[in-house]
Amino acid sequence: MELLPPLPQSFLLLLLLPAKPAAAKEWQCPRTPYAASRDFNVKYMVPSFSAGGLVQAMVTYEGDRNESAVFVAIRNRLHVLGPDLKSVQSLATGPAGDPGCQTCAACGPGPHGPPGDTDTKVLVLEPALPALVSCGSSLQGRCFLHDLEPQRTAVHLAAPVCLFSAHHNRPDDCPDCVASPLGTRVTVVEQGQASYFYVASSLDAAVAASFSPHSVSIRRLKADASGFAPGFVALSVLPKHLVSYSIEYVHSFHTGAFVYFLTVQPASVTDAPGALHTRLARLSATEPELGDYRELVLDCRFAPKRRRRGAPEGGQPYPVLRVAHSAPVGAQLATELSIAEGQEVLFGVFVAGKDSGPGVGPNSVVCAFPIDLLDTLIDEGVERCCESPVHPGLRRGLDFFQSPSFCPNPPGLEAPSPNTSCRHFPLLVSSSFSRVDLFNGLLGAVEVTALYVTRLDNVTVAHMGTADGRILQVELARSLNYLLYVSNFSLGDSGQPVQRDVSRLGDHLLFASGDQVFQVPIRGPGCRHFLTCGRCLRAQRFMGCGWCGNMCGRQKECPGSWQQDHCPPKLTEFHPHSGPLRGSTRLTLCGSNFYLHPSGLVPEGTHQITVGQSPCRLLPKDSSKLRPVAWKDFVEEFECELEPLGTQAVGPTNVSLTVTNMPPGKHFRIDGTSMLRGFFFMEPVLIAVQPLFGPRAGGTCLTLKGQSLSVGTSRAVLVNGTECLLARVSEGQLLCATPPGAMVASVPLSLQVGGAQVPGSWTFHYREDPVVLSISPNCGYINSHITIYGQHLTSAWHLVLSFHDGLRAVESRCERQLPEQQLCRLPEYVVQDPQGWVAGNLSAWGDGAAGFTLPGFRFLTPPHPPSANLIPLKPEEHAIKFEYIGLGAVTDCVGVNVTVGGESCQHEFRGDMVVCPLPPSLQLGKDGAPLQVCVDGECRILGRVVWPGPDGVPQSTLLGILLPLLLLVAALATALVFSYWWQKKQLVLPPNLDDLASLDQTAGATPLPILYSGSDYRSGLARPATDGLDSTTCVHGASFSNSEDESGVPLLRKESIQLRDLDSALLAEVKDVLIPHERVVTHSDRVIGKLDESFTVKVADFGLARDILDKEYYSVRQHRHARLPVKWMALESLQTYRFTTKSDVWSFGVLLWELLTRGAPPYPHIDPFDLTHFLAQGRRLPQPEYCPDSLYQVMQQCWEADPAARPTFGVLVGKVEQIVSALLGDHYVQLPATYMNLGPSTSHEMNVHPEQQQSSPMPGSAHRPRPLSEPPRPT
Repeated sequence: MELLPPLPQSFLLLLLLPAKPAAAKEWQCPRTPYAASRDFNVKYMVPSFSAGGLVQAMVTYEGDRNESAVFVAIRNRLHVLGPDLKSVQSLATGPAGDPGCQTCAACGPGPHGPPGDTDTKVLVLEPALPALVSCGSSLQGRCFLHDLEPQRTAVHLAAPVCLFSAHHNRPDDCPDCVASPLGTRVTVVEQGQASYFYVASSLDAAVAASFSPHSVSIRRLKADASGFAPGFVALSVLPKHLVSYSIEYVHSFHTGAFVYFLTVQPASVTDAPGALHTRLARLSATEPELGDYRELVLDCRFAPKRRRRGAPEGGQPYPVLRVAHSAPVGAQLATELSIAEGQEVLFGVFVAGKDSGPGVGPNSVVCAFPIDLLDTLIDEGVERCCESPVHPGLRRGLDFFQSPSFCPNPPGLEAPSPNTSCRHFPLLVSSSFSRVDLFNGLLGAVEVTALYVTRLDNVTVAHMGTADGRILQVELARSLNYLLYVSNFSLGDSGQPVQRDVSRLGDHLLFASGDQVFQVPIRGPGCRHFLTCGRCLRAQRFMGCGWCGNMCGRQKECPGSWQQDHCPPKLTEFHPHSGPLRGSTRLTLCGSNFYLHPSGLVPEGTHQITVGQSPCRLLPKDSSKLRPVAWKDFVEEFECELEPLGTQAVGPTNVSLTVTNMPPGKHFRIDGTSMLRGFFFMEPVLIAVQPLFGPRAGGTCLTLKGQSLSVGTSRAVLVNGTECLLARVSEGQLLCATPPGAMVASVPLSLQVGGAQVPGSWTFHYREDPVVLSISPNCGYINSHITIYGQHLTSAWHLVLSFHDGLRAVESRCERQLPEQQLCRLPEYVVQDPQGWVAGNLSAWGDGAAGFTLPGFRFLTPPHPPSANLIPLKPEEHAIKFEYIGLGAVTDCVGVNVTVGGESCQHEFRGDMVVCPLPPSLQLGKDGAPLQVCVDGECRILGRVVWPGPDGVPQSTLLGILLPLLLLVAALATALVFSYWWQKKQLVLPPNLDDLASLDQTAGATPLPILYSGSDYRSGLARPATDGLDSTTCVHGASFSNSEDESGVPLLRKESIQLRDLDSALLAEVKDVLIPHERVVTHSDRVIGKLDESFTVKVADFGLARDILDKEYYSVRQHRHARLPVKWMALESLQTYRFTTKSDVWSFGVLLWELLTRGAPPYPHIDPFDLTHFLAQGRRLPQPEYCPDSLYQVMQQCWEADPAARPTFGVLVGKVEQIVSALLGDHYVQLPATYMNLGPSTSHEMNVHPEQQQSSPMPGSAHRPRPLSEPPRPT
């Protein structure tokens, strides 16, 4: 590996010195966020009206004689409001069939249909009369005509007229059924003396089945206002598509010669209901025909200027239209859209579809579609379909309205007919109209729910309502990368979404949110949200904003001086905050309204800056320091040169900026004064300089200490007139590297701050350069000593030692000693190489003088002294041996000395083992002699070397050997006595399982017997001593026989066991564990009779003994071989390996389940390693076949996941006693006779019935006892 050359001295100096603080770098003005110039949390109060229910529709009227009205519809009611939103009249529109329904009464005596609430679906003005037309969801969707009657300053509604003729309407043909309960959009168009209603309704199978209003229709209002003329033209979704193909009509409007509907519907008829998209439907407003019905797909996308990786080509689609509005545009937006000013443009708010997946774009986007371009695309689509040559396979589309066909054929025909025209049938234009988001994603997380666009002067403003109840008034522009807000405010504290329909009345817009109607000025609610004068006067003139002292507002809101032509400058920060009293300081001023031109050019004589009594001369703008400012930030800055006057005093003062006679800019001019406090004039003082000598080569690190050394913006340390390179600047200290000297000499040293010299006289002495000749040794480890040999080594303040391994360098400094020799310590370095050492370059130099490099230096791992005590010497031994890891590897690098009792021994290394022959002259006393090892001058006593005692072995060693032997003999004696006593106790066992005995309640652990293969089970259930227990505490005895394979098996004297017997035994088992918890020692890895002498696992409970497979257990710590019965353990014990009385309750529940299943293994198909996950899912053992519900409920309580919810053993006693007492009569569990009395012994043959003696066991049954859970073998 090639190693790098030694580091240059200048680089080393920078490494040795602390990092230069931020204050010493070129300071920059802090950026002010653009958002800081406005506050959208300002609350504006706008007129409002509470309608008493969710607003369903709203429309406004403006008459020729300045009379106006607002009509607001809610469920079952229609409100008439004045222009000030005061209530004028209220009309009951439902419920249908209610006597109080005023509109229902206009249709004459009923019944008129099923009763129900009336939700207003249509609320439009008939301009010819004028009249208001309302249509509801009740009464088959019929409409009512309300003539408008101006009365003084208000408009009233005349009595409603029912637009329904009963004898002209049938369920299959109802010309007067207009509104659909799913939603209807209506646009009224005057043609001559008649009014035509262009109606679009959403349908489903239920609505279309009776009194269908059709999907799209054109209806003429009868002259006598008795309804709509029959025989109107209409299109309806075909019956076969009604279930899957749903069309939502979002918006309708009339402009020019056409009426337009905007829909959201499935993109494909065959895949419906699939992905949605938006379409524009166009109908003729001059001819009430549907032959020229055309549809065009609108495509709105978010295409950021910088497309992110992974974003789709062409932008992210937003196919679903939420709200729309059409309006003429101002000159600025028209230029950007390449259309003429005043042309009509359709604006739509689109959102991503539900199946679009997670996107990175905004929640809402706004796209603009010029109406002229829409019409052009539609006409071009008709030409492609009807004019030759027609592209083969071009479909006419609209298969949900008409029969499928190809262009130019009419619907349902395979060839064109000479009597029909291709243009006289509905058509879906084959191409789509694509546009991108006008706001370029700047709406972000805002969800727009309402939209109304107006033209104000040359500006086009979008008035948007949001899902959180706010109003956003934003200038529409494509070229900006930020939003130009007119206002952004909340309508109230409810936070309810703003509804889709917006109406205009004069210079106000009416928005609905919840049950409230709000009146918002088109020019904005106010100007208080603009916080700075510059932002205030840059607002659009139509807002009427002006500066009023220290706030932005309208003239009528300002009690004092209000103006729109100038702003004062504003200082926000300056740097530095202090300067020398003698000397100059370059001052940087930050703020706003300093100048009005982007170039920052300042006319001469317009700006005056003073600091206290001293002027600050304005410096010309340095174009090289200009940097781009992000649109989200803004800041303006000046630089000036401060030269204090002789009359200026030390202390704090003010910074002042005055601007006069500034030429006006585009929006305003600058005029006024701004002032900031916080500048201090100070006097720097130099107290000490260290060191005052160094090599002629320079590079000596000088430390200058004093007071106020960091004031101002410039300072210089001069050594013989040459500047000393500053490395660090602080208030009380300067660090610099000396320049080279011409010769060995004493030269002057001085400090200048701001160009003025600080008082004080100092001399620096240049000495001969240090010369490093060699480094020894060529290896070492962390902090081991290295000797540097050379000449003039004390000329440098510090010698530097550096180790470089080819990748990184570590360094340390040497202390001054002798001119020709210096002792240094190696730097901190961690050896990570497995061989235990790393080779590299070791370099040494002093200050800026040339250095010396020792290649191939081996950096070793430091040795580790032994941690164990020394072993006493044997009588025949004459050398001490001890382990010292790594010591042998460093013997060539450092000095190693081993002494015993102060006498040196000729030690040898055998790997990491050190062998030290004892010196012949060594005299070891009674306490021995200390063994000391010195490595690289650092000594450590490892222990004491001792000879054996008088008897050959030290007394401490003898005690350590004899004491365990005595304990072992005592344990064996105790075991023999206990075994003899235990065999005697076996002779008095009761013969039957039903016998009960008292249980001794000891203060320690309850001893549990171990079962042995081939032994009588009764030996494990002997009656223990009963001292200290009450008479109610019992244990069980059982009668057993020995089988041929010497396995203990139960002896059952009957073919059946009564459940009451099992429950009694169980009750006794519960009582047995009623020992105070503090007197019990729990052994989590022991179960009654669990292990025999061959470590065969057994479980014994109430006479049910069987082998348990080894996989039923697992070890918590393998090195301790602790086995746990996982299938009997509680859930928390499986998870945390902690055992409590509550976990014992869980185990008792498993034991109870075993009894009721006649010994079936729990969880037979669950691997023990999967049991924790199984129980954590809430799954438990199933209810046994013959188990009463009450008893299974006890089991489930024992298996509660929360230990606190489990019953105590005391509660269990009561529950089991209650269950036992409830089991009246005999309840038997059948046990096959083939299981009984396998291999009976002579000790109990006299107690067996004759019929039992005659029965022979099944083949193979004598070799293995069959568990009770195993079904009987076939006979």
